[in-house]
Amino acid sequence: MSTKKKAQQAQLSKTDRQRQERAERIASLRDKDGGKRKIRTGSRFGRVAFPITAAVIVLAAVAWSLFSFGVIHSRLTVMTVKGDGVETKVGINEYKYHYSYFYETYNYYAQQDWVARGADGKIDLNAASGMEVPPDSTWGEYISYQAEQSLKQVIAYEHEARKMGLELTDKDRQEIDDTVAQIRTNYPDDLSFTTYLEARYGRSMTEAKLRGFLERERLANRYVSEQPKSYEIAEADLEAYYEEHPDDYDRFSYREFRLETPAAEQGASQEDVDRLQAETAAKAEEMLGKITDGDSFAETAKDYANEEEIFEYINLDPTLKKDVSIDKSLPAEVRTWLLDSARQENDKTLITDGGTHYILLFEGRQRDETLPASVRHILFAAREGEATAADLEAAKALADAALAQITDEASMEQVSEEALADHSATEATLYEDVVRGQMVEPFENWLFAPERKVGDTGIVQTVYGYHVMYYVGQSETPTWAKKIDEILRQERFSEESDALLASYTAEVSGFALRLVN
Repeated sequence: MSTKKKAQQAQLSKTDRQRQERAERIASLRDKDGGKRKIRTGSRFGRVAFPITAAVIVLAAVAWSLFSFGVIHSRLTVMTVKGDGVETKVGINEYKYHYSYFYETYNYYAQQDWVARGADGKIDLNAASGMEVPPDSTWGEYISYQAEQSLKQVIAYEHEARKMGLELTDKDRQEIDDTVAQIRTNYPDDLSFTTYLEARYGRSMTEAKLRGFLERERLANRYVSEQPKSYEIAEADLEAYYEEHPDDYDRFSYREFRLETPAAEQGASQEDVDRLQAETAAKAEEMLGKITDGDSFAETAKDYANEEEIFEYINLDPTLKKDVSIDKSLPAEVRTWLLDSARQENDKTLITDGGTHYILLFEGRQRDETLPASVRHILFAAREGEATAADLEAAKALADAALAQITDEASMEQVSEEALADHSATEATLYEDVVRGQMVEPFENWLFAPERKVGDTGIVQTVYGYHVMYYVGQSETPTWAKKIDEILRQERFSEESDALLASYTAEVSGFALRLVN
């Protein structure tokens, strides 16, 4: 083949290839139905929309994961408390630790119909609370306010405690351990325990955090108990306070007898009712006329006691009220007469309150100079009205066995610890500086007996059961001064506390707060 012909064939083959490529391009511009495909117009947004959407989906998935696993909860700050140059950030878990206490308290009130509740039986957080602070608040807002005030107070007190060098006591740490152990009793495995904590206090809540919150509270409580002890209270201040409030710190001795107007028979006329009242009043006047002093009061009372009361007079004198504070349940006129500073020994009166006639004889009053006493006791429970004869016998046997092991205060402590450990006793503790009126009467009668001395032991039965007693000793400060001293210290602490809390601020994040509820 000539050279010219070879060149023509090569050119033809090239032309064929170009035609074929053009045909393929045209085919690519047609849609699936064979029509001409539309040429894309507009901006470049469409070409980047898919990558952006994919990124948003990924970010949303990451955010959901962080929220579900509590990462957000663990990082967000609900409150920032500032004071004394210190800034404390409060996370969701700690906020909810305080919030849940107030929520559960008021939710219980709702269940008792004491506050508004919704159709679900729970407190209606959107209902008006009616509380003065904060004004016009809903229950939800009020509960949040209480939680915030509680947190600010605990943080301020904890800070002051650390400045004083206070630390948790062994008792504090034991109470924290006991609190955690009690929860684990109900939720023994780690999964159920963690589930409980997160359900109650929010995601990412842990035992370590719970212990931290409890430690902060205990340290704040130490400040509350220790700070007032640092104050100096002058004796002149005690005397001045007493002079202003003598009725609160005096002990009174008087005699009292009550004559009750008999109930009229069913269907009795008003005339019959009036007659019964007049007869009882005349009887009361008659009795009063026979009284000249304490002895005549006691003897006369026997003559006017009814059949049910007379047995009380065989070995006792139920008319005598000796060294007592004036009972606030007495009628106002009776209280006023007894508290009158002009009252003199052997003053007598008759006061009628409804159908009851009070015959009274005043014997005296004096400042309560009783010395507060300290006592250790172990209670073996057998509550009056609930315990059977067998229960009483068992409790008494336990008390007898415990008492037999006690020779000194150290052995009393040892027996107390053992009784608590084996759960035979419901309480075993030291009561320091007990004053009259603080305990039930049989307990106090033993504690304040004139012959009582350090190291005395015994068993006392009260409405709670049998108490094994160990007398530790008495204070050198009389009861009236002890009570006033405590009041003055608390008043000063209250003033200092108000000033302290006023110097602290608390800023709340609305966004984070929405994750609490």
